[in-house]
Amino acid sequence: MIVGWMFERGDDMAWVFLEDEGAARAKATEALAGDPTADAVMLPEGVRQFFKAGSGQVVLGRVFDRFSK
Repeated sequence: MIVGWMFERGDDMAWVFLEDEGAARAKATEALAGDPTADAVMLPEGVRQFFKAGSGQVVLGRVFDRFSK
């Protein structure tokens, strides 16, 4: 079950907990202060539980090192 979407803009990330990708993209664009630069990634229920997020909530984060092992 899809519970949200993750969007990136540069090194910034937004996890948006809405099922509708269009509505989630609109919230992410506002939160990231511009259009996302990567394709949206679907989020499963476990991610919502990890953040303890409710429907419509936006969680911001940063990408620190994509290539670390």
